[in-house]
Amino acid sequence: MGEKIIRGEDIKKELLGLLPEEIFSTLLEETCLEETLRPFYGDNIFRWLHLQLEKDPMEFSDIPKNIRDFLLRKFSIFQFNRAQFFLSKDGSEKVRLTCLDGNEIETVYLPYRGRRSVCVSSQVGCKWRCSFCYTGKMGFKRNLTAAEIVEQVYLFVRKYGPITHVVYMGMGEPLDNYEQVLRSIKLLNHPKGQNIGMRRITISTVGIIPSIERLLSEQIQVNLAISLHNPIPEERECQVPAEKIYPLKKLLPLLRRYYRITHRQITFEYVVLPGINDANRHVRSLVKILYGLDCKVNLIPYNMVGMSSKERKRHKSACTHFMSKLRQLGLNKVTIRSSRGLDISGACGQLGLVPIASN
Repeated sequence: MGEKIIRGEDIKKELLGLLPEEIFSTLLEETCLEETLRPFYGDNIFRWLHLQLEKDPMEFSDIPKNIRDFLLRKFSIFQFNRAQFFLSKDGSEKVRLTCLDGNEIETVYLPYRGRRSVCVSSQVGCKWRCSFCYTGKMGFKRNLTAAEIVEQVYLFVRKYGPITHVVYMGMGEPLDNYEQVLRSIKLLNHPKGQNIGMRRITISTVGIIPSIERLLSEQIQVNLAISLHNPIPEERECQVPAEKIYPLKKLLPLLRRYYRITHRQITFEYVVLPGINDANRHVRSLVKILYGLDCKVNLIPYNMVGMSSKERKRHKSACTHFMSKLRQLGLNKVTIRSSRGLDISGACGQLGLVPIASN
């Protein structure tokens, strides 16, 4: 059921988190390497790491041995001590990863109709404690590095081949870890690496306003998904505590500006909680606040651990009914997200502290 990953040395820099030019500039700083350095070595090393997915610098056959020795001595190559894989009956797969410092994170592989997506984590835990999400019960422990983020994707590339889509919807709030998340996106998108298209990468956020403004200034074509879950501010605070700091009254005008500038359709994620956020007032409010904005609404059944099949059916029915009412009022771009990986606690909102049954 599990796969062991060799422990790397606890050394200064993570080689996997560097861009080609950064790799070469780091080599330039070492006078002992000057005589053997060539401008293309940064590109070659990057390709070995991000295209060939080679973890052992001694296998970099087109790099001189003294440079390979230097990389082995000075850089951390391995990101995780251990990886346990759990395969779902529906074909999705979750991996529980033990970081070098002992913290654990989870990542999910989601194959569906020709798409091979990876749902990555960006933090160990999360500080926002949304009511329907198990990750928040952990509290916040630390940000993940760009190297730790991209390695989550590469684990599944090695296993299944090229990944078509990456979604930052796992553990943590991606825009609270802005620098490392953006760096990981540039690494995944790099033409000398996996070259995953920007438009096939999605960042999900509770609405961190300063970071969305920064993202807008980057002028990159990633998709943006907003964890909305309730259109009524005073009620939304109960589901998404971030509302107190980044309120909808400030967030929504920014999202309209984001669309005007990027022309990228925004997705609003909405976990349907029967009797809590699916009444007629929520339908009317949601239609009102999204009026005139090119967006889609992704309804998500609540994935409580241990829920009976009868309860799951009730929650799915609530999503269907809510979708019907939204469409009746003219909000047509509404879909229901299929809950994948329920039997391995890998569905939306389940990553973190949920025990995993043996397969």
